[in-house]
Amino acid sequence: MPGKKSSYAGGITFYQTAAVRHDRLRSFCSWLACTAAGIAAAAVCVYFWGLQITMMDRSMVPAFARNQQVLVDRLSYRFSLPEAGDVIAFYPGGNEEEYPQVRRVVAVPGETVQVRDGVFLINGTPRPGNEEYLYITDEGTIASPLLLGENEYFVLGDNTNSSEDSRSASIGTVLPSYMIGKVWLALP
Repeated sequence: MPGKKSSYAGGITFYQTAAVRHDRLRSFCSWLACTAAGIAAAAVCVYFWGLQITMMDRSMVPAFARNQQVLVDRLSYRFSLPEAGDVIAFYPGGNEEEYPQVRRVVAVPGETVQVRDGVFLINGTPRPGNEEYLYITDEGTIASPLLLGENEYFVLGDNTNSSEDSRSASIGTVLPSYMIGKVWLALP
């Protein structure tokens, strides 16, 4: 229609642009608040239920290096029992004045352990594991068979010939009351 002007200018008006900016700002603030709340919740969980331990020796090589930091879940064994293969943190002999140790559970209650001719046996069968560390030069307290009692766990370091563990009289078997928790992460 000639002579008649359209009132539509096309594009986005100023008011629509302000609304879009406001929605983006609200979305960003919401994301920022959720992220901050998540970080705060994680920090509280780690503070109350977690623990960071420094590996003081070479007993867990190659899994963990000396001076490497590991994180321990202190709640894990409040709801379940350790299994063979779990890496745990515990107080040697239950003495909380001692520095916590980190070792691998290799035998659980009711199993029999022994070192014979340099081979670690569980119920008379060689322990499966890293071939490099299978031969044990120090049998410690298990030169003869030891039947683990109720609630007794036997722990070894992965580097068995450089480890003070359940073979040592100073550590012995580990009771659940000695356990701090399960190691769940090694920091680089």
